[in-house]
Formats: sequence, C-alpha cells, structure tokens
Amino acid sequence: MTYHDHPAAYLAPGGTNTRYDGGLTDAFTFQLQLPSVMALAGSHLEFSVRFIAGSDLTFWDSNFANNYAVDCVDVGRPTT
Repeated sequence: MTYHDHPAAYLAPGGTNTRYDGGLTDAFTFQLQLPSVMALAGSHLEFSVRFIAGSDLTFWDSNFANNYAVDCVDVGRPTT
C-alpha cells in the first residue's frame, strides 16, 4: 500500500458552488493524479480523506469505513 498527500481548497458558499445540504457542511475540492496503471480496465484505487484543523486536530473521512473508490472500466469505442 502506498499513499500520497494531495492538497484541497475550501469552496466558499455561493457562486458556482451548489451545496445540496443547504450549507450545513463545509465543502472542499481536490484533484487526484491517477497512476498510469489506472488506464487498464479492471484497475481499482481506494482512498480516504484527512482534514487537519489547526495544529492538533485531525479528522478522517473513509466513507463509513468503506473507503472511496475509483474503478477503471472499458466503455468501448463508439461504432460508426
């Protein structure tokens, strides 16, 4: 197992940031650089999210202990 930290940015309410919970939670955005092996159909990547508040508070979100997942699937090529 390997890990990489990726920074996230806070999404302020309003503008193009539409929140489905009415603003009851904070929202963040981040981008993952997927490894090249993810280009293969059947590849699977799991991740969780860590949030550090201040210098001594750490929060983890692991999708209720299931981890978040990205799966690569072959959708085929369109036929002409």
